[in-house]
Amino acid sequence: MTDTKPKCQICGVYCGYSADAGTIYGCADPEEPEPFDPEFWCKKCAKKEYQDALKEGEKMYVYWQMPNWQMKALKKLGLKKVEHKLVRDDLLSSLDKPDKAI
Repeated sequence: MTDTKPKCQICGVYCGYSADAGTIYGCADPEEPEPFDPEFWCKKCAKKEYQDALKEGEKMYVYWQMPNWQMKALKKLGLKKVEHKLVRDDLLSSLDKPDKAI
């Protein structure tokens, strides 16, 4: 019998499907590309990851399917994910505005 309940990737506690989850970029086999399995975090470890993300800022790793803790950190830091990079929100909003006529 296989264990199907998700475990926190940091502390190993069973955290259930209501846990925070994210999927990294890439695949295990380029010949048959399938995304990696999601990673799970219990509430305690997700909170720690959020605090660490706030300290890392633009240097944090960006998940393909972002966990909630990462989305909260990006919002607080004023960052947005564009493809697989982080961009400051104020830079994006300035690109959206048309140039003023001279």
